[in-house]
Amino acid sequence: MGPYQKASDRSMSILFDQKTLNIVFKTSEDCEEWWRGISIMVHKSKRADYMVLFLELLWKRFHKRALNKRQVKKMLRIMNFKTSRHRLQRLFYDADKNNDGVLTFDEFLEMVRKLNHRPEIGDLFYKYSEGNTFMNALQLSKFFLECQEEPHCTPERCEEFIEHQAEGLTLETFEKMMNAPLNMCYILHHHEKIYHDMDQPLSMYYVASSHNTYLEKGQLKGFSATDMYIHSFRAGFKCIEIDTWDGPDGEPIIYHGHTFVTKISFIDVIQVINDYGFIKSPFPVIISIENHCCIEQQQKMAKYFVEVFGDKLAIPFTTDPSVTQLPSPNQLLNKILLKGKMIVNPLMHAEIDPILGSANEVAIELSRLTYLKLVDLAHFKKEPYTTISAPIYEMLNFSEGKLKKLVKHQPREIMEYNRTHLSRVYTRGTRLMSSNYTPCLSWAAGCQLVSYNIQTPGEAKYIHDGMFADNGGSGYILKPYPISHQDYHLDPHANTVCVQSRVHRMRITILSGRNLPVPKIHQRVHPFVIVQIDGLPCDEKSHHTKTIHINALNPTWNETFEFEIKMSQLAILSIKACSYFTARFGYEHIGHFSARVENIRPGYRVVPLTNHEGYQSTVGNLFCKFEILPHPKENE
Repeated sequence: MGPYQKASDRSMSILFDQKTLNIVFKTSEDCEEWWRGISIMVHKSKRADYMVLFLELLWKRFHKRALNKRQVKKMLRIMNFKTSRHRLQRLFYDADKNNDGVLTFDEFLEMVRKLNHRPEIGDLFYKYSEGNTFMNALQLSKFFLECQEEPHCTPERCEEFIEHQAEGLTLETFEKMMNAPLNMCYILHHHEKIYHDMDQPLSMYYVASSHNTYLEKGQLKGFSATDMYIHSFRAGFKCIEIDTWDGPDGEPIIYHGHTFVTKISFIDVIQVINDYGFIKSPFPVIISIENHCCIEQQQKMAKYFVEVFGDKLAIPFTTDPSVTQLPSPNQLLNKILLKGKMIVNPLMHAEIDPILGSANEVAIELSRLTYLKLVDLAHFKKEPYTTISAPIYEMLNFSEGKLKKLVKHQPREIMEYNRTHLSRVYTRGTRLMSSNYTPCLSWAAGCQLVSYNIQTPGEAKYIHDGMFADNGGSGYILKPYPISHQDYHLDPHANTVCVQSRVHRMRITILSGRNLPVPKIHQRVHPFVIVQIDGLPCDEKSHHTKTIHINALNPTWNETFEFEIKMSQLAILSIKACSYFTARFGYEHIGHFSARVENIRPGYRVVPLTNHEGYQSTVGNLFCKFEILPHPKENE
């Protein structure tokens, strides 16, 4: 076919750092060759020793085959490690195997590996090996039982593991095992596989939701981008927002109306949703439509929805009186649900709100495709509007401020509503810099679509990521029992223990860090760690360690903190590595980890660190001890 081949057969997209590089080749053969080459690079990168690659990159700065003591000191300072002259001299002479006064790369690498050794792991090894240089299967099984609370690691299974080690279970092998990905601090299969019951009605799930998805930064000025939708779907979001306005030449556009942000094509966004909406999981995608278009351009929107989505577009059930509950995620696999204004009377272009008395112009063609109808919060406050009388396809849409008022004045009513119907909470309009609110109160009230500005890092993002890392990162989390069942009414501000909680007390010891990432703003790292629980107001608490002076290579804290938790189903643990800056400017973010408290594994565990952009460090991490303790009353 030569140059006349279809573009889809000779193009590829490379996604990196929230950006997309689209390449169109002259022939499909060229495209296939590039694809194979990039695939090989990605495969090799997954198996690479990133510590070696990192040190090789730094080594090239000196343009030398070997480094003297002064240069080694400079190299260590680049790595944010400062030590005394006496200790540096001892480290240098120990690494200089041939006593020639310089270190080759291999000698320097060996010195860094020794600095990366964790003494606490050595203490564990010699304790359970009873002072021997090898640990046997019985001793290893005892360690797993007593320290890691893993009774399934029987002596027989430990024997199989040891048999696969060429030199037996030495300290070096034991340390590799303790630092391996299999020893992460979270329950691995909870973050890697879908394990929740996905056959309950949609109202029984929290759904990962974004606000003004198209924005790259602020709400008033900046750029809108289709890439933000790709980034959202790759991050596991299943509810995204489009703000539609009349565009030139009769084509609708998407942007934040009456602001200085750029505009993007409606049809381009719809195509991206179709291509990437199910990249993370097959569960339904919900499009929240803020519709400002005229009737003619709404008709164009409806036309594009049908043409692009095809069979993926979920068929509304508004005319079927037999439907008494929302379908389940499994019943809506690979379906796209439209959420927006809807016409009840098909003979009219405008729906007259029976409570507010206002008219909302909606094209009949678009209304017929709308799966979920938005209703004003005023409906909720009027009688006889109840969960029984409200059609199952109707849902509420309100700001974070109104949510707080509902929780304060009508907590039982909003929870009752959210057991059968959907509701969406969005950020208040005054958050012009795209800041976020904490989602825990909305979750406690049973709200499913708690949207936030995904482009802004911070506490809200850590909490959101910790919640939705669960259930395989599918974007759907089954609500906790007390919030989803009618026989229980939760007061989010109560200070009483929820009887269904699995974790009542947690003790966390921050032991050490290794190869902590260097912040972009300045090159000197003075690390400390913040440990924080978010959830119900009564569960919110944080502690922090002391600050270590200039040491990103191997800081040691060995500090213990304890938390009492009233409702662990909503509790999110965040562990943040930070670098102290100045008393005036505070601290900088190095990396963080967050997860549901009930997904934390007891024992000595590796804590991975993720940066603001969502990328996990390949060499930097923390090492902590987690203990799940009984409720204090159980010890009485």
